Amino acid sequence: IPRSTEQVEAASVEKALKLMRKAKRPMIFVGGGAVISGAEKELLEFAKKLDAPVADSLMGKGAYPGTDDNYVGMLGMHGTKTADLSIGEADVLVVLGSRFSDRVTGVTKNFAKKAKIIQVDVDPAEINKNVIVDVSVIGDVKSVLDIFNSRLEQLSHPEWMEKVMERKRTLPLTYNKLKNGVLLNLSFTLMTVMLLSRMAINLNHLELSAMVQKVHPLKAFIKKVIM
Repeated sequence: IPRSTEQVEAASVEKALKLMRKAKRPMIFVGGGAVISGAEKELLEFAKKLDAPVADSLMGKGAYPGTDDNYVGMLGMHGTKTADLSIGEADVLVVLGSRFSDRVTGVTKNFAKKAKIIQVDVDPAEINKNVIVDVSVIGDVKSVLDIFNSRLEQLSHPEWMEKVMERKRTLPLTYNKLKNGVLLNLSFTLMTVMLLSRMAINLNHLELSAMVQKVHPLKAFIKKVIM
């Protein structure tokens, strides 16, 4: 399928814009299609115009800057609490170039239950394949966002954004637990623990203990967790 869109259906665009303008709690979800499309600039402009939090999938990484204030992290089983909790409260969800994998949606009937879903995708076969949506816009993500940005006025959702940003502040990926002056990174530590726990299947207690002391600077902490 060509990655440029000669004509995007005007009626679909109008339906999408109408939902966005009515939204009180909008949210944007970015998939790999936005990366392939090269829509980084258009996506950032759109997020600011819509005034909405932005989550992404693993394949969507890089389309939206992870350091931007509107960014809330990945969505789904490997996602952040901020993204997962917020999508459950959103009333309009704009999905850009995502196929709705089960690692993102979980049980599809429970996915974004309160939201009207707008799906933008270059491939018509992806529409309503895994999640039934309310509005679909067929076209390359970059081209469709160009249209959205040219037609959408600046919107504002201060209460919603403050709620999401407060959640982001109180539910970070790191936590302030000091051990010997080192700030522990929760996600990295848990990944290390899981890896060593799997390795322990083929190792006895003494061998694992010796390995932990050699390979990880937070050895005391990890030993306490897995022993």
